[in-house]
Amino acid sequence: MQKKFGVGIFGTGWVSGEHIKAYQKNPYTEVLGVYDISKENAEKKLKETNLDCQIYNSLDEMLKNKDIDIISVCAIPRTYKETVTACARAGKHMVCEKPVGLAWEETKTIRDEVKKAGVKTVVSFVLRWNPTVEIAKNLVNDGTLGKLTYVGCDYIHHFTPEYKLLEWAKTKKDGVSSFTFAGCHALDFIRYMSNSDVEEVFAWSNGNRAEQGYEYDPNITAIIKFKNGIIAKSSALFDCVTPYIFNMDVFGDNGTMRNNRVYSKRFKGQTDYLTIPTILPDNGDVTHHPFSGEINHFIECIQTGKESHCNIADASKTMELVFAIDKSAATGKAVKFPLE
Repeated sequence: MQKKFGVGIFGTGWVSGEHIKAYQKNPYTEVLGVYDISKENAEKKLKETNLDCQIYNSLDEMLKNKDIDIISVCAIPRTYKETVTACARAGKHMVCEKPVGLAWEETKTIRDEVKKAGVKTVVSFVLRWNPTVEIAKNLVNDGTLGKLTYVGCDYIHHFTPEYKLLEWAKTKKDGVSSFTFAGCHALDFIRYMSNSDVEEVFAWSNGNRAEQGYEYDPNITAIIKFKNGIIAKSSALFDCVTPYIFNMDVFGDNGTMRNNRVYSKRFKGQTDYLTIPTILPDNGDVTHHPFSGEINHFIECIQTGKESHCNIADASKTMELVFAIDKSAATGKAVKFPLE
């Protein structure tokens, strides 16, 4: 019989409920405890998810439990450097919410601590497990689209009043920028499709900070050049009036995929795009995201000893792109890689 992995949840905010549900569905995991700075919030989360487990008084107390193998890091991002370092040094595998860090030096420290500890990690760029994204990746890998020339992805989200719990994300202290807070999902899609390191970026930003309550420009657009010749474009727009949008474009010399529509020389006689009836990443609510796919993948990685394609080392490259874009928008200059 396969070992059952004990799980601890650090932070019991909105997204933690989806982590807990995914662990409850996986036959090889059991949530043994949670910790939040607010015991009341922790109690509410247990009730919401019908979970019966220990509420710890501190992260250190939870890390001392030898039956806990995995920690899900779901707290506010400014705590991640301290938290991930402590979990890594305690020998715990981790599922980490994005962003990995709030600055490049911090992200590198987190990456290096995890490497030194030798623990397994996966970062919740969870749209990698969305069916449309999985289809796009397969079409890239099997040559249906040919050699890629352009990849585009936009994260466009007007945070309406029901997102009041995310007010912290509008600050330079915790949210940092539109790409750091949420638009990094779009940049991760671009990196995932491109299979290459970034060479250079240029970006512009704007938006009504005061009206929307942001401490940074809520709209930003970037042009990206990859070392393999692919060019890309991405926008993270919060100062807008529109339903949620996550646009995906992948162009190659043999075909194109636009969201769930495909056109390729491989399909003889094709006169228009083929629409694939599948689940799109077309909703910003965390309940719409495929956390079960992420968790199942991660447990398999631990069981087989392999590294996730979305571990902290890989996700740090997405964050390097985020910070380079923010630097370009702030300075009005192109930024070359690697980022110093």
